[in-house]
Amino acid sequence: MTIVIRDGRIYFYHAYKTTVQARDFQCISAYVCQHCKNVLLAYFVGHMNKESLPDFAEKDSMKYAYEMGGCDGGKWIAIQEHQHKSACRWQYSTARGISNGVDFYLKQLHYTERKPLELELTQKQALIDAIEKGMEGFTIVSDEIGTDAPILMFNKALVL
Repeated sequence: MTIVIRDGRIYFYHAYKTTVQARDFQCISAYVCQHCKNVLLAYFVGHMNKESLPDFAEKDSMKYAYEMGGCDGGKWIAIQEHQHKSACRWQYSTARGISNGVDFYLKQLHYTERKPLELELTQKQALIDAIEKGMEGFTIVSDEIGTDAPILMFNKALVL
């Protein structure tokens, strides 16, 4: 699936099928994985049926990789978590802001590694400070359009 964010617009196209008409819309907010280059989450103004998304998939594995919905007169798309994991080892939080992303990370760590959540929450600010300084295993992803707060990505294999 080819989805590109450029010049304040979101473009959907199929690089190999000329019969699939390219679509573009005004993009309100978008996040792109810096590791696999897939669009993680985007909000845009325009009308597109979710049934037409598979038409833009260049690989069969990407036909149903994205979810689509509507909100406040616009549309959103988000790559499904399991699809992103199959292409990339980095996980992401849809919560905006580094603090909210750290909360998401700590909850993931607590549930998967059985770490004591109370201890981690007391050290939350130290973790935020380390991430903002460039701690390995974490990536801060800015909104491509610049209208929304950043989101946090993490790779458990690099952090633990």
